[in-house]
Amino acid sequence: MNTKTAYEVVKKSGPLLRYSVTVAKALGSNNASIFLSQIAIWESKGACPEKGVCKTREELDDELGMGRHEIDTVRRLLKERGILVETKQPWDGNMLVNRVYYRINAVKLAEFIDIALAKKDKLPLSEEEPVFE
Repeated sequence: MNTKTAYEVVKKSGPLLRYSVTVAKALGSNNASIFLSQIAIWESKGACPEKGVCKTREELDDELGMGRHEIDTVRRLLKERGILVETKQPWDGNMLVNRVYYRINAVKLAEFIDIALAKKDKLPLSEEEPVFE
């Protein structure tokens, strides 16, 4: 008899993504929270502070399990709110793949979270408290 837990089975399928329910509620989108959580993880692993994390659409799809429409919707939502900053890699004549650098505007993100928390009668985030754990 197989005694593996559901968690063990899911974990074997690949890396598990973590996301913030508070961010999802603040932005009205689970996909936006998942996207931001993954960008935050990439940023913490040494992304270029000025440009951000460089990813292709295919890499995003592979890592997040979101299709083109879902990724474009999340990017548009986050850019409209000033939370996601994108920088396109200049074409050098030899590049075969369109790369985009993604960076989170943490100040703007904290504003949205503070508003969501204030609506729940909670204290706003302190400067010491991390946005993502």
